[in-house]
Amino acid sequence: MKCDLTPRIYVACLASYNNGILHGAWIDASADVEEMQEEIAAMLKRSPMPEAEEWRIDDFEDLGHLPDLVSLEDVARQVEIIEAAENCGIDPMAAADALADMGGPDEDPEDWLGGHYAGAFERDAEMAEEMYFAAYGEESIPEHLRCHIDWEGVARDMLVGLSSYSGSDAMRHYFHA
Repeated sequence: MKCDLTPRIYVACLASYNNGILHGAWIDASADVEEMQEEIAAMLKRSPMPEAEEWRIDDFEDLGHLPDLVSLEDVARQVEIIEAAENCGIDPMAAADALADMGGPDEDPEDWLGGHYAGAFERDAEMAEEMYFAAYGEESIPEHLRCHIDWEGVARDMLVGLSSYSGSDAMRHYFHA
């Protein structure tokens, strides 16, 4: 799955903000931390406020969900997760949210996604039916009984061990806990 995302952050000069002036820059978040720091230093140098030093990330695009106070290292990690998801063929926004909620900060994103991703489905019932037949085979339930199974109920039970996230592709993406 190639989503052609362009992750970026908007960094604002706090000295300008505190004086009623909006000054900042959009910065490519796929750059490494040092490059982002250089761009921030250049933005601060262009500030209308002399000797501006303090900054903060005020906005971001194509990075999934980030907390309010986020470091450049956190941004770089999020980009790493998004790239790993694309390499694994998983929706990057769903993967970033899942890893942020469920994964450890030091885990390799590709390894984690490979071990936890369960698939993408439009509905919980579709997920339950497909995962059941993948595990037990089509022949495990006779054809004449399949229409009597409450796949929504089966899905509710299955979701005890799964977490689901909305993707940018309008699908629900499921991850093993």
